[in-house]
Amino acid sequence: MNQAYTGVGFPLGWETAAELIYLYANDDYIRPNDQAAFQKTRTDNEHHLYAALRRALGERVHVQLAYWGTINTSNIGTFDYRRNVVSVLFDVTY
Repeated sequence: MNQAYTGVGFPLGWETAAELIYLYANDDYIRPNDQAAFQKTRTDNEHHLYAALRRALGERVHVQLAYWGTINTSNIGTFDYRRNVVSVLFDVTY
């Protein structure tokens, strides 16, 4: 498995901050795969994406809107997939 990762976070003003993260992973399996009738080995390229906005609503209350995305491409179609998740989080600290 090979991986590369990068991310950045920065303030946007008005008590708001942004965060962006990207992860790439490459998997080269060594054994022939049964989904390909044992004729070839599986190779996956996986991309993970994350983006979030966080804003203070008060001294102890924050709200966050976030997106998580996964794209997995494979040389064996059974293992191709896409996943998208959006969330809203309210955070209260005291």
